[in-house]
Amino acid sequence: AASSYSESLKIYTEIENRKGRADALLGLAHVHRARERYTKATSPYSESLEIYTEIADSKGREDALLGLVEVYRAQGSKRKLAETLLALGDVGLQVVPSSDDDADASA
Repeated sequence: AASSYSESLKIYTEIENRKGRADALLGLAHVHRARERYTKATSPYSESLEIYTEIADSKGREDALLGLVEVYRAQGSKRKLAETLLALGDVGLQVVPSSDDDADASA
């Protein structure tokens, strides 16, 4: 799957299709996250977020932010997680804490 997204990314970049490029980056990031390659997932999520923001694609922006939330949760990066959750709030999306977050809050 990663190779298909990488090939799509190359094509969309060549034809200067920003939406397609952002979608390919998002797909590639999802693959890395699913394989627990969180460090590799961060860059394509961030780059897709930047493009979605520039082209005013709120759904794409939301998807990229949600992906970053999952990466930062998995990495235990509380500061980055908090910043990303605030950004999600700015787009009007509320994230329900995972059961791990509930356990942390009661400790």
